[in-house]
Amino acid sequence: MKILEVKDHNHMPPINRYAITWEINTLCNYACDYCDLHGKDVSTNHDKVVEFINYVGSHKNVKLTLFGGEPSLHPDIINVLKNLNVKVEMYTNLSRRLDFYKEVILVKPDIELETSFHPSREKFDTFYEKVKYLADKLYKLEVVYMLDTAYPTYREDYEKIKKLRSDRVSTIIAKVEHSGQKSLSEEDECWYMGEQEGKDLTITYEQDGLVQSTETISNYLFANRLNQFKYFLCGCGVHNIFIAYDGEVYPCLDYRRREVDPYFNVGDDYEEEFKKISTKEIVCKMNSCSSELGVPKKRILSK
Repeated sequence: MKILEVKDHNHMPPINRYAITWEINTLCNYACDYCDLHGKDVSTNHDKVVEFINYVGSHKNVKLTLFGGEPSLHPDIINVLKNLNVKVEMYTNLSRRLDFYKEVILVKPDIELETSFHPSREKFDTFYEKVKYLADKLYKLEVVYMLDTAYPTYREDYEKIKKLRSDRVSTIIAKVEHSGQKSLSEEDECWYMGEQEGKDLTITYEQDGLVQSTETISNYLFANRLNQFKYFLCGCGVHNIFIAYDGEVYPCLDYRRREVDPYFNVGDDYEEEFKKISTKEIVCKMNSCSSELGVPKKRILSK
């Protein structure tokens, strides 16, 4: 199969949103073996970042994702939320006390949370009680269960979480990758694949000389190593940007992780710089794309 084009439903009319991901810190209290997105850095110029995000929000339909690390550990996170004038989603492992999340909802009533359960770091019952409370309070809640075979109650746990599903609550189960992870039994693998729902991408591909299109999920691209987008024309910049903890602005997380030069810093005169990047697609420099998979991409070379 040769991928020709990828489209994410969130970047197509009528939604047509502009996505900003802000790595507000790399600090994380979990530091899971299967994650390399944790460190000790904390954004100290967050006022300038908030100013920049609100500027973009005055021109575009912005959806901001607070990312880390663990964003809830930022020492000024409540004031950051108060001062943001855009739609906000926050990633969190729900390790803070429930009172903290109640305060978050109080200052940002329309916030969306994407929560993740890590069995090696948290007791399931503790996590579940927080999720159960938030399921009735939030406009949108996503619960991601990280499947680790070292903790064999994953099917029982996930079935319990699934009962919270509603038009506001969605659930995902995802395998973790680390040296101690064992293969699932044939029965459990079948169950796991049956739980992969929510088609969010349309891909156009060529196979056996025929060009076809189908709807699928991001995990399908990962699982089948179809995330090779080097030299594709990519909508990063036009549809989204990534802001690092130090205020550096990149087209995506992969550019930040692989130390490609940033576009600019939010401490600079950013208006003209942002205008440039938000009106012209880029030719991707990355292979094995691991982020922003659904941002519109189109093959421009035949091979």
